[in-house]
Amino acid sequence: LEKGELELLIEKWVNSLLDLYLLIDAKSAANETIDEDVQTYSGDKLMFAMQLSQFKRSNPTNYANTGPATRGRMTALIRPFLELLVRDGDTNRTNMTLMNTLLADSLPIDFGRVIEEDKLMNDAAVDGSVSYVDAFLSRTDLKLAPEAAASLVTIGLNNPSKQILFAECFLRREFALDMMALREDLSTIWQEFFFRCVTRSQDGSPGASQRNYVVQTMLGRMGSSIGISLTVPSHVEGEMQGHTPVTALCRRGDVELFQIILNKCDPQQVAESLVVPTTGDRTTPLINSILANDEDAVRLLLQFSNVRDQIRLHRSDMGTAEDVVERVLATEEIIVEMVLDCGAGGEAPDVLNMTASTLGQLATVQDLAATMSIRAPPQMSPSGPSLSPNGNDFFESPAAQSLGRLSALSSPDRFEDMDGFDDL
Repeated sequence: LEKGELELLIEKWVNSLLDLYLLIDAKSAANETIDEDVQTYSGDKLMFAMQLSQFKRSNPTNYANTGPATRGRMTALIRPFLELLVRDGDTNRTNMTLMNTLLADSLPIDFGRVIEEDKLMNDAAVDGSVSYVDAFLSRTDLKLAPEAAASLVTIGLNNPSKQILFAECFLRREFALDMMALREDLSTIWQEFFFRCVTRSQDGSPGASQRNYVVQTMLGRMGSSIGISLTVPSHVEGEMQGHTPVTALCRRGDVELFQIILNKCDPQQVAESLVVPTTGDRTTPLINSILANDEDAVRLLLQFSNVRDQIRLHRSDMGTAEDVVERVLATEEIIVEMVLDCGAGGEAPDVLNMTASTLGQLATVQDLAATMSIRAPPQMSPSGPSLSPNGNDFFESPAAQSLGRLSALSSPDRFEDMDGFDDL
């Protein structure tokens, strides 16, 4: 069969680029200078992308009915070049431009079959090429088998440097991966990743700035495609082994992420998680917040009646929360005062006294109080509902209704049927 203009264009550039790559590889092995060749190689890839785009614009042909012989030839032609692009990685802007041009131009090429059969996404995930994986998952002709999808997610979520970026990609492309079908198979993988997320600092590593967004998205999928829990302890060896996500957060003193969990999760799950201790030293979230000397976290926890009820009742390897707050000499005086007061039956401390320095993205202390989902509305007075400190009718808002639900759920009565509750 006679080759068409598009096939000749692709053939010319693919063969030229493959030859140039081999030349660069050979020169590099022989310790010869390759700077000029690398520049030519990069420029030719960009020129290939430009000419392919121009051809598409000037020849708006529908390739859906291209014969199998032509489609087979062009697929075989592009196959080794796709492998080469994946091997080069997506950090080079020229590589990503050319990859997007190839995938987006509706060429008569079986990209979905090549991507799956050659395991290009797994290779990209190992190399940390998140943009490639995202581009591949956008293909409507990609039909990943469950085993292949599970393998991809496992590799991505365990990538040492870009796991948060991969998680964001997988959550956005959950339908392409059919995450609902993989929920049970990947529950352990997602749980350990979730734990690593909540114990990770907002450093300068790739995706660190997206950590809170990814955690919030995962929490929103807890009842559907993502099998994670607030109370499952981590089995990863290290100082945090045996910690639940909540006890680990409290030990780290991450109030901003703690607030996300309080607002995003089911109230019953939240209330339960706040009294589940570690499997090691059996320290509770409250004890860990005391050890972290975190006044704001302690204030948040003490809003829950079931947490206050455990101050004198739950005994860890370090003693009760009351014992710990009295023995750790470095503990802030205000923390000692709040814990001892609540342990003696006092009321929950006022969240409006939280220190502004630890509120993260929340602009003011008043903003925090207005978004809290953990305090019960006060009793109605004859003159009407109580007002918030800024004069707004806060307790008539939807947020206030959420507070009432959480208050009821945080009472000890909710836990009478829980296995081991009496031992806490």
